[in-house]
Amino acid sequence: MRRFRRPDYLLTVVVCACVVVAMLFAASQIALRRRQALPEPVSVPGGDWEIAWINTPTASDTWDEFVTGLKRAEMQVPGLVVDTSEAFPEHTTSVPRVAISRPPQQGKLHFRWYKTGTGVSTADWLAALAQRDPAPIAVIGGWSSDRAIELASILNRQVEWHGDRPLLFITAATVDHVQSNAGSFGIPGEEPQLTDLYPGRMFRFCFTNKQMAEAVTDYLAQDPSLCPGYGSWPGFPCFWGGAAGGWPATIGLAALNGPGPAIFTLQWQDDPFSEDLADYFTEAIDRRFTRCTDRNSFVRPPSAPAFVQRNRIPFSIGGFARTNSGEAEAVREIVRQLRPPGERSVLIIPSVTAPMRRVLLALSERIPGAGRRLVAVTGDGMSVNAVYRDVEFTWPLRSIPIPLVMFSHQNPFGWDDASSPPPPLGYVLDPLSKRGTQSILLYNEMALMLIETMLPESGEVGAKGADELAVRFQTRMPAVFDASGNRLGGSGEHVLVVRPTSRQAAVASPQRADATITAFRRSAKSGWQKVKTVEVRAEGTAEGRPHP
Repeated sequence: MRRFRRPDYLLTVVVCACVVVAMLFAASQIALRRRQALPEPVSVPGGDWEIAWINTPTASDTWDEFVTGLKRAEMQVPGLVVDTSEAFPEHTTSVPRVAISRPPQQGKLHFRWYKTGTGVSTADWLAALAQRDPAPIAVIGGWSSDRAIELASILNRQVEWHGDRPLLFITAATVDHVQSNAGSFGIPGEEPQLTDLYPGRMFRFCFTNKQMAEAVTDYLAQDPSLCPGYGSWPGFPCFWGGAAGGWPATIGLAALNGPGPAIFTLQWQDDPFSEDLADYFTEAIDRRFTRCTDRNSFVRPPSAPAFVQRNRIPFSIGGFARTNSGEAEAVREIVRQLRPPGERSVLIIPSVTAPMRRVLLALSERIPGAGRRLVAVTGDGMSVNAVYRDVEFTWPLRSIPIPLVMFSHQNPFGWDDASSPPPPLGYVLDPLSKRGTQSILLYNEMALMLIETMLPESGEVGAKGADELAVRFQTRMPAVFDASGNRLGGSGEHVLVVRPTSRQAAVASPQRADATITAFRRSAKSGWQKVKTVEVRAEGTAEGRPHP
């Protein structure tokens, strides 16, 4: 007689089904509570527009610069009123806001800071703003490349809005392409551009990694005192009248039949965006100094290719001045492979202040005459404030003789002077503050573009929504953005050249500054033009004055 099996399998199936049902119920309850617990955005009066400024609660300094950029638009637009009375509320839980109006134009443009943090994410705010009527016309964010990727992907997934889908304004994210390990975007094997993550709706007001690398490389090719290879004139930093001046033919003659320049890159593996910038720098320098075909350039390709040494460092954690183990190994390799005296090599350091300081200090200690044998180049990872305003605490100029070429998206020394219009009370850009102005001027430029589009002069009709705003940004003249929404290169980039004073010069002239920082602006018509030179001293910074 056949015996019945014990119902073990049936019991297992029943238990698993119960567990799945319980998990689905719990997930639905969590989602329901999450929807019910969404933050409450501020309402928008009828006929007005809102731009949501999304950032963490600790971004008060960035908000202060943003408000300053908005308020100073009153200096440039007649009749404009920028109301900052609620920009800095007493309670930190309140929503800071700025309102811009331009009588007799109807409607106001509201900028509001929605703070992310514990319990309230970027996705929560965007979901809440999508439910509100009307939705914001734009979202401002992207304070770093990883945050920009997150913000763009959330906006792209959120398809239902009251009105037009908002635009995304990027302020500081410089990555060109999204790497596969930075998020699940694009097709395997292909790396989409950052602007492809939210196609047709994103506008980048800063320059990209590729544009930064090309701009700094282009400047090096125009500066006889820093040009890599045998053609540099390190002893004559003021030998030319302009950025390209003086004796350009000597560089072309020196490069003929010579070896290509030595290029050393440092790439921290815990920062994938530093690797992206390092690759662009390496390609730009190699192409410009070994494969140049521009007849108008005085840089000529040598007979041998460039020597490229890539130093991949596992992590960027370290002390103030002492290199970590990976950085120390990279320094030893650079010292071992460095070209002999008489030739300047390029050191690519696409990082922030602390790793750069450690590496440059170590190289300065180990290489005799390091200031004549190396030039360091970087992007915007280190602010000018580190080597100017905060130099006594962040950058030991007297111990780092290596010249440094940095990138800035706007003029960092755009202080008010006698020729400037009277600034609003409390919003003066004073040179005595030693405060870099690049971020303030970037926000000011954004504000002027929005005012021109949304609140134009009397008699003109402003954009009514995000769709029309996008069209006007794309078709404005002169053009600012390309078809993808990236900032157009070739004009407006700024390069900063930090020239430390050598020990011999400091001994010969004790009153001499510890370094000078010169800002150059790239012009589409006339190339690189000097903007301003400031002197840097360990005990303080004197107001800049142009070199003779």
